[in-house]
Amino acid sequence: MRRFLIVSHKAKGNGDFSLDDLPGAGRMDILAISSSSALFLSHSLRKDVEVWILFSDSVLLRIIGSEAKYLFPDERNMAAAIRNALIRNKAGKKMLPGIYIDSMDLESALKTAAEDSAIYYLKEDGKDAYEVEFHQNSTFVLGDHMDLTEEEESLVKKFNANTISLGKNSLHTYQAIVIVHHILDRRDENAEVSP
Repeated sequence: MRRFLIVSHKAKGNGDFSLDDLPGAGRMDILAISSSSALFLSHSLRKDVEVWILFSDSVLLRIIGSEAKYLFPDERNMAAAIRNALIRNKAGKKMLPGIYIDSMDLESALKTAAEDSAIYYLKEDGKDAYEVEFHQNSTFVLGDHMDLTEEEESLVKKFNANTISLGKNSLHTYQAIVIVHHILDRRDENAEVSP
């Protein structure tokens, strides 16, 4: 299982944003395209992937690839699915399949992730990811358009996270996710995908 925990620094977990201004909604565009990059292949959905988005107001949205339905890979549709889930949660309504929402801060999210996976923190000055032997169940922690704060980094390190690097250049979150998938896919040519 591959899990991507994206720490959002500006977006709120209340669903109160316009699909016509995703960048103005705390960079919801980054969260949407990163979710899509994590979950989708060209013509299929990755079953072995989870996306966790931790909003700045301690709302954790989880998308479970093996359970997800009615999702589309483009940025606007992914943002609409995220917004819908947040609004439905606020109203106490049923979610789309495979989407869950919890009230959780970063420390709680990391504690939950560490129960069933190794934690990897992506940062430019870490160990070269191409040389790392990854655990079968891995959680990759990334920031959105901003790096993790010193306090957030301290929390990540508290959970024995391995700091790994995809190179010295700063990448967009969705680019880093695609590269992580590429590295792991090349190592596991039998990655499970749904039709």
